[in-house]
Amino acid sequence: MVVFSKGSSKGKYPDGPKGYPIVGVGPMIPPVNPGPTMSKWAKQYGEMMTLQLGGTRWLFLNSSRTAREILERRSGITSSRPAWPLLQGILSDGKRYIPLTLVLMGRMVLMPYDNKWRNIRKIMHQLLTAKQAETYRPFQDRESKQLLWDYLHAPDDFWRHNGRYANSVIMSVVFGKRTRADDPNVIQLFSTIDDFLGNTTPGKWLVDSFPSLANLPKPLQWWRPFAEDGYRRTIEFVSRNIRLIIVSIRNSLQNSRNRLKMELPPNASQQNSMTSLENTIS
Repeated sequence: MVVFSKGSSKGKYPDGPKGYPIVGVGPMIPPVNPGPTMSKWAKQYGEMMTLQLGGTRWLFLNSSRTAREILERRSGITSSRPAWPLLQGILSDGKRYIPLTLVLMGRMVLMPYDNKWRNIRKIMHQLLTAKQAETYRPFQDRESKQLLWDYLHAPDDFWRHNGRYANSVIMSVVFGKRTRADDPNVIQLFSTIDDFLGNTTPGKWLVDSFPSLANLPKPLQWWRPFAEDGYRRTIEFVSRNIRLIIVSIRNSLQNSRNRLKMELPPNASQQNSMTSLENTIS
């Protein structure tokens, strides 16, 4: 677990690996699978260690004891997040907390601790209460059976089955439809997740270590084309599913209208009610 620190260097920070001038330990962290390197440092430096990555100081909490002490008992001063110009800025357009949050695992983690974050957290808590969770049980039960079937018939692809299970539960709850591993929409979704998670490694992008680089003119921001392409593909996925929901609702309204016409005599109040609902959906 990590705490980010910026600003004054007064006070003593925990020991950590010594990096290079300006860039810190960034070149010492593998861009892929940095876990073993972090684990080795944790064993060497103990429950807490400090890493300097560019202009940002990272404090790693390497035990549950220190995590509780810092993140629970001192949450009032440790709950915010640093600036991520690429991840939360361009790649997410600062919007990883709306419907996309429900689809892509709740990326509130990137937002600073402010009123917007507190409002979104309140909404998330309403969706994840014990009472509300009971309504998700049928989706989880159905997808669990599918998961077991997938394990039996293609055990070597277990990691893909796990991803399909989690995605299909969430898609069933949010969009009202199940998904398959070979669904092009699912493949695109996993691609956007890889775009995001693959770039959360400390030091992966210079601009996230030196946020002031985001003030460069756009033509000089060499990271921007990659991030904008990832954001575009993410929005395409979400927009496509929202459009499918709208079409499904309109079709249901039309079917209900047709049944009313067949079963009941004309009624102005019913007609006005249906028209009003359709206008709301539009």
